[in-house]
Order: sequence, then C-alpha cells, then structure tokens
Amino acid sequence: MIAIQKGLLFVMFAVCFGSPSIVHAVERVSVDSLAIEANGPSGRFAPPRMSADGRFVAFESNADNLVPNDANGAADIFVHDRMTGMTERVSIASDGSEASSFSQEPAISGDGRFVAFNSPANNLVPNDHFNNDVFVYDRLNATIDRVSVGPSGEEADPGANSFGAAISADGRFVAFTTSASNFDVDSDPDFDVFVKDRLTGSIERANVASDGSQSAPGLDSNRLPAISADGRFVTFFSAAANLVADDTNGATDLFVHDRLTGATERADVASDGGQASIGAAGDKSPAISADGRFVAFTSRAQDLYTTVYNGRDQIFVRDRLAGLTEQITVGLGGTTGNSDSGNTSISGDGRFVAFQSCSTNLVAGDTSATCDDVFVHDRQTGTTARVSLAFDGGEASGNGSDLIVTAMSGDGRLISWDSGSTNLVPADTNGVHDVFVAANPLANRSPSCAAAVLAPVSTLWPPNHALVRLAVAGISDPDGDPINVTVTQITQDEPLLGQGSGDKCPDGMGIGGATAIVRAERNGTGDGRVYHVHFEATDGRGGSCIGMATACVPHDMGNGSACTDQHTDVNATGPCQ
Repeated sequence: MIAIQKGLLFVMFAVCFGSPSIVHAVERVSVDSLAIEANGPSGRFAPPRMSADGRFVAFESNADNLVPNDANGAADIFVHDRMTGMTERVSIASDGSEASSFSQEPAISGDGRFVAFNSPANNLVPNDHFNNDVFVYDRLNATIDRVSVGPSGEEADPGANSFGAAISADGRFVAFTTSASNFDVDSDPDFDVFVKDRLTGSIERANVASDGSQSAPGLDSNRLPAISADGRFVTFFSAAANLVADDTNGATDLFVHDRLTGATERADVASDGGQASIGAAGDKSPAISADGRFVAFTSRAQDLYTTVYNGRDQIFVRDRLAGLTEQITVGLGGTTGNSDSGNTSISGDGRFVAFQSCSTNLVAGDTSATCDDVFVHDRQTGTTARVSLAFDGGEASGNGSDLIVTAMSGDGRLISWDSGSTNLVPADTNGVHDVFVAANPLANRSPSCAAAVLAPVSTLWPPNHALVRLAVAGISDPDGDPINVTVTQITQDEPLLGQGSGDKCPDGMGIGGATAIVRAERNGTGDGRVYHVHFEATDGRGGSCIGMATACVPHDMGNGSACTDQHTDVNATGPCQ
C-alpha cells in the first residue's frame, strides 16, 4: 500500500508516446537583432549551419543592415541567436574591424562558440598576403585565427586557395579543401582535403588511400568536405581511382577517411558492395552523422536505386557499419522521386535526413512547379514530410530558379534552409533569398506526464460532500508546445455507498473535459479515500502522454492526515450502489 501525505500528491504512473505531425511554424533568421528583414540576399550559394541544439544559426549574407557599421560592401558571415534574437557578424578581425573582402561558407561548432568560414580578406589576421583562406572566429573571446596554414603556421603557397570548411563539435578540428602544396609532402597540384588540429597546430591530409598514398594527380577532390562530431571521420569527393581497390567506374566518388585508423573507404556503393556506375554528385553537399556511421549523399547511379530507375538525382544514406545503402527519396506508394534532389543534411544519430527536391510525388498534395521544396525523411519510420510550407500552411511561392541548401541541428529537431519564397513568413517584402528555420515535423517530442499533480489541492478537507474541481498540473513539454488535458477516467478505492446511506453519488464527474470534479467524502470507518484521476495530455502536434494522479480525502486531520491507497478501482462516476 502507498501512503499519500497531506498536501502532497504522488503520481502512480505515466507512459508517454508520440506520432508524427506536419503542424509547424517557419522562422526567418536572416534578420537583425530587432527582427528587421535583410536588405540583401542571404544564404544564396552557401548552406546555413546550425549548432547542435539549433539555437545558433550561421549564415552568409550580402545585407548591410543586419549589424551596425557594415560598410565593406561585401558578403559577411553572421550568427543569429534564436533564443535572444540577437544577430552578430563574425567575419571580422579580433579588433572588431570588418573584412576587406567577402566571406562565405560558414560552419559552426556544436555549442555555437566557433564559426569557420573562408575569405580572401587580408586584414582578418596579421601577415595575410595571399588568396582565399579558412578562418575560425571564437564568439566567446571575440578572436579570430587562420587555420589554412601549415604545421608551423606558414601561409599557403602564393596563389593557393582554401575553402569549404567543416568543423568538429568542439571546434578543435577543421576540415577544408585547399590547393596549397606546402602543408605536407605534396607531389600533385590538385585540390586536397586537410584537417587542422587547432589545439596542437598539426595538419594532415584526408584524401589519401588507406596506405597513406596520395590521390592520383589531375583528379581534384571536391569542396565542402564533412566531418564527424569528434573529428575522426572526414568525407570528400574524388575522381581518383587509386584510393580504394577495384575503383573502375571512372567517376567522382564519395569517400570516408578514418583519421584514427588511416583507412579510407568508398561510401557511394550499393548494399552488395558494387560500385556506382556514375558515382556521387560532387556538386551537391554530402553529410555525415555525429559518429560517422551514416553518410548521406546524392547520386543518379542506377546501381544504387532501390526503385524504378528514372535517371534523376536521388538521396541515399550509406550505413557504414551494416554495409547497407538506402534510397531516401522514395515517392508515395514506393515510387521513385520524379525529379532531382540534393543538398542533404543528417541528424546526429542518422535518423533524419533533410534535403531539397524538385520531386512532386514525395508527399501528398505537392503541386509546386518550382524546386524550392525542402523535405525531411525519418529513416526509422519511413515517413517523409515537407518542411518548406508557407505560414498559412500552403506551398512555398518559390522563384523557379532557387538553389536550396539545407542544414539540420544535431538533435534533428530543427531544419534550416535558404529560399527566395516570400510566403514562408508574414511580411517578407525584401524580394531576396532569406534563411529560415522550422521544426522537424517528424521529430516532435511528446509531453511528459511523469510529474503530474492535481491542483489547487491534493488533500480534500473537510469531508462535507462538496464537489471540488481539480486540474491536472505539472505536465511538461520539451518543445514548449501548449498542452491540452483530457480526463479519461476517475476511480476511487472505496465503494459508492449510494444515496440511501446518507452519502452523495456519484463522487466523480468531468470525463472528457479538462478538469476532474470529485466529492470531498470518505467512509467514516475507513482509512481515507484515494481518488485516481486518469488523463491524456496532448501537444497539438501528434505527441501525447497518459498518466494518473491522485487526491486524498483523509479519515481525519490527525497523524499527518494520510490516506492509504487500497488499489481498488471503483468507478467514481457510477453507477451508484
């Protein structure tokens, strides 16, 4: 038996469950700290990036009104804090002076502290004499350092360019593409992918074979490498045929290099290990999960299709542990995505994959004539939802020529993208590309009923047969969604004695409503009455939890006014005995 003390309420059990919903709101983040829209395009050619929890969004913008004193007339990198609403420019020198040239391709650490980007500006750090470099800005200390340098801090060769930064969760490791030949023993003039350790200063090449040999000359590795959260795994594109055995397709492939073991493997292969006849789309950014197990990429290779082949770019995920490759862009009824898709991102655990697509058969009701749609796929449930919906629930207006790039928070709850659509949020009047964030409609987190209590009181006294209205309180929702409560059952651990004995009946009311009504009554010869109020709480987005909370009518007010729950569930709403 469980004793219920005066003034306290112990929840007997709570079980939570959830289901997907498409109800969500879109938020524009390419705004200034007063939420005024940008006067220039944002995120047009480089993807926005999000911190692990989605609080901070880094993006590129040509606007000069997002922060005060923006007078360089060039694209800059900004970070918007979705919690405070503040927007700051991070493509600046340690003394706060603005860059002398444009900045692009941001990447952000898991906690939002460090932001990597590339720029040809020569005034961000001292003694910068040459071309495009990769930098990391520390938002906590307001300092910047250049990472596209050799192990002793030496600059890249004159005329060399570095770009396409990716950063580990803690900001220590930065992967980037460079044409520099003086970072290690480099016998080819092609672009390579390097990883800089900002703690030790060391730098190592990632686009190498498992035996450490360089990729074949004349076959550049592509831009926008991706790096796992711990910095161990790095993805890169290459047309080189000497990085793995039996690479005979003559195409650009996607590779994963393990910096711990030195092993390099090809990711754009079929589940049976067969190579892709066409390879991966090197112009559409890949993504890697936090632990490096899952790699998302784009390809139109027939060998990878699991649906009817139509020659279009499709999204795939390679499970490196299981050795399986899964097609993500599968239309309604198992059909093939009927147009091109690309520019993917993936959640930290690899469950959710976001991407841009021109396909109109991935979800019901898609009549869009443009390629402005952003989708998310849940690999666990096989469900796909459209994210880029207008504020009124309609389709995005688009402009018919958008290059949409996506980003996802590490926990998979939020998705960011750029768009020229003007109806995603109200009052979008700038007529240019903006950066948006929306909740993942397939990643809603259910409310928790574990701490539910009855309010305003849980001990009813005196036992004067009066009806008392009690609400269920203490329910929490991790997404901050408003909660609706429905009372589903009211039971008690004493029998309904009926009106003939002088007692009132029924003792409970309010089934189907938001509050329970119970009678301040108990058996005079018993040990107090315990009411069990069963309920369901919903968040309006498909998530819900069920629970039960209790209230006590003590036998008397002495001895701590405790009730002893006999665990006999008598229906308090009748029928009366």
